[in-house]
Amino acid sequence: DSSCCNNERSYFSAAINLHNQMTEVLWLAAANIVPSSSQQYDKNDFVQAIQQGLGQMPLLRCDNNNNILDIGVCVDKDLQVMQCPDNQVESWKKDEN
Repeated sequence: DSSCCNNERSYFSAAINLHNQMTEVLWLAAANIVPSSSQQYDKNDFVQAIQQGLGQMPLLRCDNNNNILDIGVCVDKDLQVMQCPDNQVESWKKDEN
């Protein structure tokens, strides 16, 4: 969309605004999922907490020990969070582990 990203400044401003909308730590805390060196959380609970806050299913990338490495979110051309396309979901699944 040229209205949001017609120059470098507007592109980075849009990226910062999107970043500020993603409050994963708050969404997780609302589900009683907090940083811990001793407590482990079920991956499904983690996904559900993010999904509830985000309004869409997030993409997760984990290592072999089920440590979360990355959280992905898909946005449309109007910079609205959207359901990720199947090919993107499959691509993330292939890259997992």
